[in-house]
Amino acid sequence: PLQPGVWWPPDQRTHGKEHEDLYVEVLYTLANRVGSLGSHPSHGHAHGHATAPEDLHEYAMAAFGFNAEQHRRLLAVAREEKPPIVVLNVVVLEAEGLEAKDANGECSAAGAAGSASSA
Repeated sequence: PLQPGVWWPPDQRTHGKEHEDLYVEVLYTLANRVGSLGSHPSHGHAHGHATAPEDLHEYAMAAFGFNAEQHRRLLAVAREEKPPIVVLNVVVLEAEGLEAKDANGECSAAGAAGSASSA
């Protein structure tokens, strides 16, 4: 099992608002892992497996010093947040035999004219 490497000094062991907010951010990040490879055995960790969300939650709980009830309460707060909007930018370097189409998937006039003039 994962062992937390964080030690909180005694004067910082109380769970104030800032501490809870940071924990909610960690839980939100775990719930919305962009680029996560899932649980497929060939993806993820260098040993051939992805770390299960439950293991990451246990690690975070121990690292932040929260008990199970506090974790459940703050996890509910994290789940109320809207998921991130993921945008993928793609650049096509080279392509052959493609027809120009509009946003609806219809052949565009420019594409149709271009293929008519090349015939």
